[in-house]
Amino acid sequence: MVKKLMIIGHLAANEIHIGDVVKRYWGGAGCHVALGASLFLPKNNVILVSVCGDDYDLDLLAQTGVDVSGIDVQKEQVSDRFLIWEQKGERKGFKSVGSLFNKISLIGKEKLFNGVSWVHLATSPPKQQLFWMKELGRIKNGSFGISADSFELFVDENPEEVKKVFEKCDLLFANLKEWQNLKYKTKKPFVLKLGKDGACYYKNGEIKFRVSALKMRKIVDTTGAGEVVAGVFLAQQLLGKSKEESLKTACKMASLSVKGWGLEFLRDGLHRICL
Repeated sequence: MVKKLMIIGHLAANEIHIGDVVKRYWGGAGCHVALGASLFLPKNNVILVSVCGDDYDLDLLAQTGVDVSGIDVQKEQVSDRFLIWEQKGERKGFKSVGSLFNKISLIGKEKLFNGVSWVHLATSPPKQQLFWMKELGRIKNGSFGISADSFELFVDENPEEVKKVFEKCDLLFANLKEWQNLKYKTKKPFVLKLGKDGACYYKNGEIKFRVSALKMRKIVDTTGAGEVVAGVFLAQQLLGKSKEESLKTACKMASLSVKGWGLEFLRDGLHRICL
């Protein structure tokens, strides 16, 4: 029986600003992780817990096999927006608009944990991740590993809270700037994301191996690529793949994800590649 992966994270309308060009599409950290994982795990074995307005197109996820029953849809509410400024493939600014993300909760969702062997906390403010950790601790008969991803803005603003989150995790995800700024020493396994240079896997304070990313001639949108790494890596692990093979596949899919805009590309373009 294939193990299930639960993802707790935000859903939002991504608004990407690149120079004078503005692109809008449905996204959010939770969505990108879930979609990446769903490319490999069987239908409904990826469960997403989140909140959104009734304007959000959940079919983008459901059609790829994500279990959306853990998403609370707020009637007559507009989904949150993530404003992202990019330049030459690098994020230069970020702003969150809306407050629905504050309502994400596991209360009343205990049945969703049947068969779940891993829970991932997608990129979110550390205070919110700690709240989810507290709720996870109340789940009866919960037998699952926990991982979390960080974000440079949150590391700079609340480094101690980010460290508290990591202390409660079994596996960590961070990019190079986040890890350098956090100055966090640990023997726990963690994936260090290096963008176009691939990723490294650490354990017991030492690098175990490094994998490369694909060399992409054309980069359209890098938003969510790091989340795809987490989703694909965790899915591969639940399928019994080795750590190195899992990370190689994760970096490959993240590289391919930058070739197009948003979730429709991830859903259709990457899914065809997996097939």
